[in-house]
Amino acid sequence: MGEVWAAVDARMARRVAVKLLSSGGGGNPQALLREARVAGALNHPGVVTVHDLGHEPDGTVFVVMELVAGRDLARVLREDGRVTVRDAVDWSGQCAHALVAAHEAGIVHRDLKPANVLLTPAGTIKVLDFGIARYTAATTRSSQVVGTPAYIAPERFGGQPGDARVDLYALGCILYELISGQPPFTAPDPMALMYAHLHQDPAPLGAHRADLPPGVEPLVAELLAKDPTHRPATAREVHQRLHALTGPAERPDRSSVVPDPTAGPGNGAGAGVSPYEALAAWNLDAAAPADTLIHHTGPGHERDTRLHEPRPPRGLSRRGAVLLALGTATAAGTALAVRFRGSDADDESSPRKRWEFTTGGEITTAPVAVDNTVYVAGQDGNLYAVDAASGARRWVYRTGGKRLTDVDVTDGIVYVQSNPLEAGNQAGTLHAVETRNGTAVWSVPFMSYGGAPTVVDDVCYTGGAVTENGAGRTGYTGRYHALDARTGAERWRFEADGGFYDRPAVVNGVVYLGCLDGNVYALDAATGRQRWAFRTGSAVQNTLTVDGAVYAASYDANVYAIDAASGTMRWAYGTGGPAGSLAVEGDILVVDSGKYVHAVNRAPGTRRWTWAAPDFVGPATLANGLVYIGSRDGRLYGIEITAGIKEWAFKTRGSIVSAPAVTREGIYVTSRDKRLYAIAHQ
Repeated sequence: MGEVWAAVDARMARRVAVKLLSSGGGGNPQALLREARVAGALNHPGVVTVHDLGHEPDGTVFVVMELVAGRDLARVLREDGRVTVRDAVDWSGQCAHALVAAHEAGIVHRDLKPANVLLTPAGTIKVLDFGIARYTAATTRSSQVVGTPAYIAPERFGGQPGDARVDLYALGCILYELISGQPPFTAPDPMALMYAHLHQDPAPLGAHRADLPPGVEPLVAELLAKDPTHRPATAREVHQRLHALTGPAERPDRSSVVPDPTAGPGNGAGAGVSPYEALAAWNLDAAAPADTLIHHTGPGHERDTRLHEPRPPRGLSRRGAVLLALGTATAAGTALAVRFRGSDADDESSPRKRWEFTTGGEITTAPVAVDNTVYVAGQDGNLYAVDAASGARRWVYRTGGKRLTDVDVTDGIVYVQSNPLEAGNQAGTLHAVETRNGTAVWSVPFMSYGGAPTVVDDVCYTGGAVTENGAGRTGYTGRYHALDARTGAERWRFEADGGFYDRPAVVNGVVYLGCLDGNVYALDAATGRQRWAFRTGSAVQNTLTVDGAVYAASYDANVYAIDAASGTMRWAYGTGGPAGSLAVEGDILVVDSGKYVHAVNRAPGTRRWTWAAPDFVGPATLANGLVYIGSRDGRLYGIEITAGIKEWAFKTRGSIVSAPAVTREGIYVTSRDKRLYAIAHQ
């Protein structure tokens, strides 16, 4: 929602951070100024100090704060993974102590998350951005709930601002993530995440860690209570209970985390070095995290090794020579200047890009390549057909909606679902479009939104959810539909307590699909009648069938092998975090889970290898002996499937959250940078 600059206050000769925030498209910048004044009045060592504030003629608001050396907890988790239980409890206790000062001053944060909690080199915690969530809510027109979905308390999804206990819920999410390495809930889209916060219980912490001291798990469960009245009453109570779990302890020296910008180029304190020179000499980029092979147990191997070391710091990029003068920023005349460093270098081992195609919006859907054409659904509401050889556009079909789903291409027809701008406010629409020229075959409006169509034996299967508000009902009901693929006429529908976002597996007249209610359902393909249901511990993201078994990935951190005929479990494999999408090649089953890619020996359900990416990964495609998988770090990785060795990485300009398409001619992958990329085989 803005930018943060490392800077120097020229008058006071001190390091500061300057946050620049848009006025929210016409909102009142005075709202943030009022909030910042209140937050600036807080006098607590665990709260980042606000030095100054103001706004520019264009409405941009700036807040000048102390610059804290160190890393935010989101970066700690991203680079280091889960931390020791003692550190997790200690840091959360410090955070709770900062909340005591804020809450007793009448200030509720409302957007507490790891990225807003800073860890200093001394091991102390500082919380920032008090008041900004309320400012954003007041100035953002498009949403009633402002915050980060993974940490939002259930009561806020009803549009209520919530009291101080929303911060305690968020603190429980942070403590859970520090201990387990994963947030308590993850989901493929905001609606699914909302459902999890409202209706599901996270996997017990004891399932992630065996070294939990007594008292930790019950406290986390209380903090994550759905009903705010069941949470601890105050932040002071939480701080006291966390402090009792650790007791006094000498904090470790973490001075190696980030160099002190005031230090000189040598080992000394840098006496006589001006603040400008010191800041210019400070490399603001941290070394990229190494890719790590966590547990390779292939034939004849058992090792734990680095694939490559972090690259040494680079010199100044083309931006590094820029000296940005923010000028006279306030009525008091605070002059600010900053040098910054960066790098635009791609990975050393990268396949060749053949072409790229730009759409009008983010792309979070998977491309489909059929007959020398690549079909992709953009979040601008358009379905594109792109020549696979040249990247030229063949046609575009405008759905009139937004938030398009993944597409399916069968017998000369492309199927895609467009969803309403606001969930539940209007019907979504299922479209059938000619592959030859992009003209509509038929379109069917219906209230289920979110699911992706799949066509098998002239039947189009698609699902989603229906919002049910009013008349004493809240939440949403899952619906799954079977329609005639040629006409769009509905054959049957099936309802459950959770949404359907899974593509089904249809084999021998049975439809197998997962649901957010935690069940895997087996339905009669002709009638939609339920044959059996297998219950997991949380939402099911994906199912597939091979050789008489149904494999299901669940957010309860397990992959299940279920007998297709009886619905009984054959085995369960623990992924350590919410299991995402499944793919299979031969006897190897691949599943994504957070930052990890797991390869499982399919028949016995045992681990083959686990590979850690620098950031969260998405669904995989298996072909040519490789696992093709994208990551939130903007890279598509090629991983050798039998041993889990990274072969190459291709860098895009945005996050990759969908599976790539792989053909003999090349690889096609979409990115949230609005582009479809065509890549040559390495």
